[in-house]
Amino acid sequence: MVQPGSTADQNGAFELNNYAGVAQWKLKKDASNYFRLSDVVNSLDRLVLFQNGSTTLNAGAGANAVAINNTSGSGSGGLIVYGGGTSNYATAELTVTGSGNVTANGFLSGRFVLGSGTMTMAAGSAAGSGATMVCAASHICDGASGTATLTTGTGPATGTLGTLSFPNTHTNQANCVLSVQLSGTGLISSVGWSESTTAVTLTANAALTASTAYSVRYWCGGN
Repeated sequence: MVQPGSTADQNGAFELNNYAGVAQWKLKKDASNYFRLSDVVNSLDRLVLFQNGSTTLNAGAGANAVAINNTSGSGSGGLIVYGGGTSNYATAELTVTGSGNVTANGFLSGRFVLGSGTMTMAAGSAAGSGATMVCAASHICDGASGTATLTTGTGPATGTLGTLSFPNTHTNQANCVLSVQLSGTGLISSVGWSESTTAVTLTANAALTASTAYSVRYWCGGN
C-alpha cells in the first residue's frame, strides 16, 4: 500500500526514466485523487481517471491520433460504446465494426459530407468508339451525387453506355435516381440504369447521337 500524505491527500507518483536518468513517464495519484498516466517528455497527461467523473484520453502532442486496435494481434470486433447506468449498461449505443460500419442507437446530429471519395467513371461500348465520360466542370462527383458529361464517339449503339463505380462498396444495393439530358432537347428517356453494391450502369435502349455531349446527373443513397 502506498499512502501519500499523513494529514491530507498529497501527490504520490512512480516515475520511469530512460537509461540516462531522464524522466519519460509518470504514474500518479494527485492531491484530488485523480489517477494520471503522464508523458513527462511532452508535459501531457495521456490518461486521466476521475473518481465519479469523466475519463480523459489524449494522444501525444502534435498531429497525432487516439488509435484503437492499432496493434497486430489486437481484437477485430471493432468499438462498442454502451449506455451505462443501471439500465443501459448492456445496451450498445454506438457500434463501429471491425470493417468500419457505424450503427447508432439514437440520432446523429451534425454536419456530414455524404459520399466521401470520388466516383470512377468509364464510357461503355454502346457510347461509341472514342467516347468519354468525366465529371462535369465545376461539379463534384462523389459517392452520393454528381453531374457527369458523357460524350459519345462514332457508331453509338444499344447496350452499356457507361459505368459509375462507387468509391466505397455498399453493404446493400444502392438506391439511385439518374437522368440523362441533352441541351436543347431535354431528358433522354431511352436511357435506363441499374444499381449494384459497387456501381451504377447506364444502358441505352436506343442509340444516342454520335459525337454529342450528354449531361448525366445522379443521386445515390443506401448503405
